[in-house]
Amino acid sequence: MDKAYDTIIQSKVTAEKAAKNGNHEANRYTCLYCHEEVILAAGVIVAPYFKHRSGNNNKECDDYVRTCGESSTDLPFQYSKADFYFNKDKKIFSLELCFSNDEIIVYEQDNAAFELRTPNSEQAFSTILINKKNFIADIPTPIHLKIFSYNYFLSDTLYCKNNECKVFKAWSRPTIFKMQGNDGNKMKLDRSTVLYTEVFYCFIFQHQHITLQSIISLDGIQAEEPLIFETMGEKFLGIPLTIVNRTDQAVRALEGWGYKLETSETLTLLWPPANQVNGISLIDTETVFLFSSFELKKSEKINVYPTDIIKISNNLSRVRIKSKVYITNRNSEIIIDKNKHTSHAFDNITIVKESTNKYTVPNDDTYFLYSRLGIKRLSKGQSVYLTPQSEIRHFFFGYLVGCIYPEKQKELTGELLLSDMLNHYKRKEKFYESMFDFNALTETASRYIITECKTTGFINPVVKQFIIEGNL
Repeated sequence: MDKAYDTIIQSKVTAEKAAKNGNHEANRYTCLYCHEEVILAAGVIVAPYFKHRSGNNNKECDDYVRTCGESSTDLPFQYSKADFYFNKDKKIFSLELCFSNDEIIVYEQDNAAFELRTPNSEQAFSTILINKKNFIADIPTPIHLKIFSYNYFLSDTLYCKNNECKVFKAWSRPTIFKMQGNDGNKMKLDRSTVLYTEVFYCFIFQHQHITLQSIISLDGIQAEEPLIFETMGEKFLGIPLTIVNRTDQAVRALEGWGYKLETSETLTLLWPPANQVNGISLIDTETVFLFSSFELKKSEKINVYPTDIIKISNNLSRVRIKSKVYITNRNSEIIIDKNKHTSHAFDNITIVKESTNKYTVPNDDTYFLYSRLGIKRLSKGQSVYLTPQSEIRHFFFGYLVGCIYPEKQKELTGELLLSDMLNHYKRKEKFYESMFDFNALTETASRYIITECKTTGFINPVVKQFIIEGNL
């Protein structure tokens, strides 16, 4: 087949132009008609073409053959964006899942859930209902990976189809993550077999399989402090690094792991200034000015019509923005969209507040105890006595849904206050008639002085101070 759907620039692309693009990222192209993954292939004589993987018997899709002349690009509901990430600061791995508004509506009507499982388990270790409470349209939602596996299966209860994602590499090969935007902690899984100079990567090894010195001593590599950590029951070694120069040592080392090394391309949004929201540059204008070390061409590196691209000089272009624009070439990637100044539809979450001196955690939701000693996670069935400086916060899928506070002590006044002081402070001192000559006495204070102080000749010093201050 000569055409496929490019999930990066989200547009149809021909095999010929895809081959020119030179991007080696896996899981990038899907069939326009059966929506299975297809791969780019070409021989010495045969022109570039797309074909299904061996799981589909290496045959061209029957639907594609029957409808080859049609221009429809309608896709079924599928995972618009599912990427794996590594957080360098927290040292955890996660899956970020994104659905369009149409997808969320369809899934929500069927009360369907997303499921994440390992190949060796029929039971999903993470299940989330796909609705507007748990997902916001076109906004990635992170899911923490709790179980280690080289591969993961993504599925849902509506279509019951497993999508296998290969994540971690075995046999001493590094799993490589690439920095996203200006956030040095958030790093995206790099599926490409080509690495680039001047790009910040993190090479992740299973700890026992690599000698640190064999990497950081390579000529042309600038490495940061290594990360030795444990998560998902496995030990890992992370090496944050930048390949500064394309040296022979670096090239040979990467070739030994199955990677090629090329010089980086440059892509920069010059104007207008843009806010970065979830990796998308949001603008308020109809056009943008871009600097690129490569030529912008429709269906190869950018998903706009050729008439919307005006070349100003060899490296400077003006691009008209009508809808979300994806530009990608080798290591360079940018997404530009208009800032619509509208909020996504969502369900208002009411935070339930309650007060008690003793609280027992009722379920497996996330509960944290906040106190002067810090923050502590609570488990189901655990009971906690709340002090005036503490509170419990209840979270559901990362959203704050409840707060539990200690009961406030009732403020004592009048006879109750007097009785409390007399019961808890037993000391007395000599009483003089002139003690309160300059004080306005309340009914409670007058009664105490007449019935108690004048009769016995003594007064409680705490009560005396409260009368002088006008608090009794």
